[in-house]
Amino acid sequence: MAKQYSQKPRQIPPSVDTSIAIADVPVKIAFIQGDVTLNAYEDVIAVAFTPKTAAGHEFAKRMSIQTVLDGQTTESALFTIASEAVKAQALEMLQTLAQTDVVKRGSQRELHVQVTQNGDILYRMPMTA
Repeated sequence: MAKQYSQKPRQIPPSVDTSIAIADVPVKIAFIQGDVTLNAYEDVIAVAFTPKTAAGHEFAKRMSIQTVLDGQTTESALFTIASEAVKAQALEMLQTLAQTDVVKRGSQRELHVQVTQNGDILYRMPMTA
């Protein structure tokens, strides 16, 4: 008769806030007009999943839809969510710059925001105070 070993559940230290999980998604962002790259930079987009905020709740809901219904991988769904956040932020920035000379001169051609994944996604849970 074989011995059965019971596995103890992993203990999470009490100093960890289990009500929030954060995925750090590294991206490369480029602003392109025609064939010219106007600006490019790297950033890490923190996607926070938590029922405590409307945005965190919405991220969790979208993550479920993309992975369960659309069949995306977890990494692909996280990148999609981060990309959409970057594009929304870029649109807000462009709207504030709409009256500047640079934007007025370039308004004859479309401006594109290109977001590409730039490394592995890291997952973390913050410590409580």
